[in-house]
Amino acid sequence: MHNGFRIFFVFLLLIFSYHLIRDLFQIFNIYNPLTDILHRPHLWCKPYCNYVTIPPEIFGIIASIIILKRNKIGLLGVILIITLPFWPLATFIQ
Repeated sequence: MHNGFRIFFVFLLLIFSYHLIRDLFQIFNIYNPLTDILHRPHLWCKPYCNYVTIPPEIFGIIASIIILKRNKIGLLGVILIITLPFWPLATFIQ
């Protein structure tokens, strides 16, 4: 795998991990400056927003780890990349 792709999937792994930790903190009402970075409340899914993103975050974490271990993007990498445009879409829906 090209070094640029490796960096990209490491970046995705870090982002998905951060987002999962942030969502878990919010579910348990643990608030601090780290959990509030780039966060804005959504009106359309108020009590469920943190729970809705947990399965895709877990998929992103597991897929990134598998891709990095295999050192090959393959079908799993393509599926992960295809899901990325849905994250900003969910962010801007209010």
